[in-house]
Amino acid sequence: VAIDQLPFVVGSSSDVNLPLAAATVSRRPASFHWIGGQGMLVRDEDSRNGIRVNGETVRERTLRAGDGVKGGPFLLELQIVVLGATNATEATVNAH
Repeated sequence: VAIDQLPFVVGSSSDVNLPLAAATVSRRPASFHWIGGQGMLVRDEDSRNGIRVNGETVRERTLRAGDGVKGGPFLLELQIVVLGATNATEATVNAH
C-alpha cells in the first residue's frame, strides 16, 4: 500500500488508511509521519497492546527501510524508494 497521505493511520476502524481486521487491533493504534530527510516516524496512538518495532515496544520511533512494525497479529514492513534524479521519495507499507 502506498503511503500517499500523511499522517498515514492503520487500525481496525473503517476510516483509516490501512484497515487491519483483527479483534486484537485497536481502532487507530498507530500513525506514520515523514521526518524531513530522516525517514519516517511511527507513533503509538494509545493502542491497547502497544506497538513493536523490530521486537521492541515503543511509543515513537524513527523507521528505516525494512523495519518491522508489529501491531496485533500484523507485521508491517516499511519500504522507502528514492525516485531517480529528482530525489523524490516514495514509501509503501506491506502488511503480513
